[in-house]
Amino acid sequence: MFTFKAITVVVLLFLLPGAARSASIAQDLKNLVEQGKLSDAYQLGQAHPDQLGDPDFDFFYGLAAVESGRLGEGVLALERYLLNFPANDRARLELARAYFLLGEDARARDEFVSIREKNPPPQILLTIDRYLDAIRIRQGRYETTSRFYVEAGFGRDSNVNSGMASSSLNLPTLGNVFVSPSGTRLADKFFHFAGGGIVTKPVAPGISVFFSGDATLKNFESETAFNQGIANLSGGATWLKEDDIYRAALTFNRAIIENDNYRDVSGISADWIRKLNQQQSVTTSISYALLDYQGANSVRNAGITGLGLGLRQVLSGQWQPVLSVSGNYAQERNQESRPDLGRDLYGGNVQINFSPGAEWGINLGYTMSKSRYGSADPLMLVTRADSYQSVDIALIRLIDRHWSVRAEVSKIKNTSNIALYEFNKDVFAVKLRHEWK
Repeated sequence: MFTFKAITVVVLLFLLPGAARSASIAQDLKNLVEQGKLSDAYQLGQAHPDQLGDPDFDFFYGLAAVESGRLGEGVLALERYLLNFPANDRARLELARAYFLLGEDARARDEFVSIREKNPPPQILLTIDRYLDAIRIRQGRYETTSRFYVEAGFGRDSNVNSGMASSSLNLPTLGNVFVSPSGTRLADKFFHFAGGGIVTKPVAPGISVFFSGDATLKNFESETAFNQGIANLSGGATWLKEDDIYRAALTFNRAIIENDNYRDVSGISADWIRKLNQQQSVTTSISYALLDYQGANSVRNAGITGLGLGLRQVLSGQWQPVLSVSGNYAQERNQESRPDLGRDLYGGNVQINFSPGAEWGINLGYTMSKSRYGSADPLMLVTRADSYQSVDIALIRLIDRHWSVRAEVSKIKNTSNIALYEFNKDVFAVKLRHEWK
């Protein structure tokens, strides 16, 4: 006759192998996830549907499913896990991210905010803030959103006036000439101030209107004659249709030199952004603008037509690199019967951005532009041709969701077949920014 103790032993002998097997599968799943073999982990989980409901299995299967693009399965697994362990913030963070990828912005925001309120480590906090910012941008499709900023900083410009390195040069037909001190290179420190914002309002499904404006002041410590002020205004509409974004805008720009209006630019532009896949998009653009110079510079008044083409590619890598490549062509046609002041321009830009950590960003850029003028200079009897190059480096540190600090270095070189227009300059700046989102 079987006693109660004997029956218990028999039952345990049947259950223990199954429990051990379940623990072994969950452990194998964990090992694959921690090794970054997420596709293999997902396949292992798929091969053992009988393990669904086991918390350890659900957790790692949910992570693998989300990373493998099986968002629905990942959400269900993580939701099951959190029913048993609601205090696990890592699982809640992964669930919030899955909701975000599914486009469930309200649920994602609730989960992100609940984690944020627990004061997580700074790196996690910055990651959450990035997702909250992305949710805010996407919500701009359905509700009015705004973003404003102020910025202040300081720096040094090695060639404030884009002057020549030497006061003596040789010019076509004129021979050796001497340039006044104001035409040679002047170096100075400067203070930088800026502010601006953008407001976006949806008016129909997929269609929104926007208005933006910003202003920048650059005040030099000694060479105040070269103090600069730039103001920009723009307004337009954006139409989002599946994988395409269409945007049209009216723009206005005013440049001020030492408190005097130097130039106004009024323009219209149109852009088409085509999303090829999750990692790649192409942008095409067309624009037209009127350049209205003031005073003695009015002889430079012109109309300029521009075309642009760009490619953005998200690369694989630990630092989340993003590569952007663009090319452009423009025709500047003088409106004051001075074809020697009109020109054809073409060039390009290559930029790559890195994120070594949630709070760090690195931007590297190279810009090249060539100008060929419309006819010979009336004094030197040579048709001017310039080549401009710039290398730019920026290091960004996110302090929190609203504050950031940025260090910038630019090295600029302009060469020309007329020595009068050649110059080099190096610019360094540090800027502190506060944003309201």
